[in-house]
Amino acid sequence: MAKPINLPNGRSWKTQTAALAHFKDMLARYSDNQAVEDRSDHDDLVALLERYDAASPTVQQKSDPASITCLRRRNVGEGYSTPGFWVHRTDGTDTDFSYIDAVKGQPKSNAQEFYDACRGSVAADLLAAKKRHFETHADGAGRSHVICQTN
Repeated sequence: MAKPINLPNGRSWKTQTAALAHFKDMLARYSDNQAVEDRSDHDDLVALLERYDAASPTVQQKSDPASITCLRRRNVGEGYSTPGFWVHRTDGTDTDFSYIDAVKGQPKSNAQEFYDACRGSVAADLLAAKKRHFETHADGAGRSHVICQTN
């Protein structure tokens, strides 16, 4: 059964799939660190944030339009990130958000938030360990040929 998506700004799609495609295409139109300057795109993202906030009243709200200085595409992280939308606020803070979770109206669970925080806290160490491994064990093409041995 199709799940229609209706945003507070009046935009709507007949299915989640169509809404997800819209925001995926929007993300692809921007380069890393590029601000979302198209007014229609900006309005859709703010409305999507409002949808996200409505679905997660116990999580820090992301959509207060008065506090948003800009929205942009960013690709940040410690070696495992993917491009996404970020909200930049008047108080100097910024945060990412998942357009997929926002469209689905399913914010991250507390367990997922905890997992992400733990992963983020050790990400630099994991990346350093990967680099050391490949510096020690990789062939000329950068492939690791360490074979796991079983007892």
